[in-house]
Amino acid sequence: MSKSPLAATQNRDSRRAIWGWSMYDWANSAFTTTVLAGFFPVFFRRVYNEGAPPVVVTSRLAMASSLSILVVVLMAPILGAVFDAAARRKWALTVFMLLGSGATAVLATVGRGNWLSAAAFFALANVGFSMGNVFYDSLLLAVAAESQRDRVSALGYALGYLGGGLLFLVNVVMVLNPALFHIRDADQAVRLSFLSVALWWVVFTIPLQLWVREPKAPSSAGFARAASGAINELGRTIRELPKQRT
Repeated sequence: MSKSPLAATQNRDSRRAIWGWSMYDWANSAFTTTVLAGFFPVFFRRVYNEGAPPVVVTSRLAMASSLSILVVVLMAPILGAVFDAAARRKWALTVFMLLGSGATAVLATVGRGNWLSAAAFFALANVGFSMGNVFYDSLLLAVAAESQRDRVSALGYALGYLGGGLLFLVNVVMVLNPALFHIRDADQAVRLSFLSVALWWVVFTIPLQLWVREPKAPSSAGFARAASGAINELGRTIRELPKQRT
């Protein structure tokens, strides 16, 4: 017995939503490979902190990373609950994607020795990356049925490794052989690599924007309760921290 046109459309839309959702892992994994693990720590030490002692460079990078993590820890419980309740997770993901990709692009323009600007924009990029992942993970519930979620999540991970690895490979070749790409030197190649990450991140988020749909939002009263509950829960957790044994 053949499927009805409605069933065929729903299946096609479901497949598109799954691929659109999974492609975001392809999109933002470039930040992990090229920026976080690849070029930024070295470029931060050699260019943005030119002439500074290694111990000072390490402390500055740790400060930027720790600050971004603290911001995410404080924001994620509240904003996660608020935008879940409002069914605006895709909108929130887009905002943080633009924050992360925009800050990454700005890193390409930061001058030698300007470590403070580099640290600030790196921290903003890391916040955008981490908060975007909060809403990306939450959107899985709107994309796949419970029985499919492990498989869909695995697809996202696989595409993330492929996408992040592919762009990182291109960027490594750029840095090692800048003349091959008509680039002045390795420093300029690293800066162009940051720009490539920003562009890659934006472009490959488009399938998620086009194909993933969220359910309708609940009432505004439910939205307000979710926000209030999230804030109260975070406050309760903070008050309980001193009571925890180390």
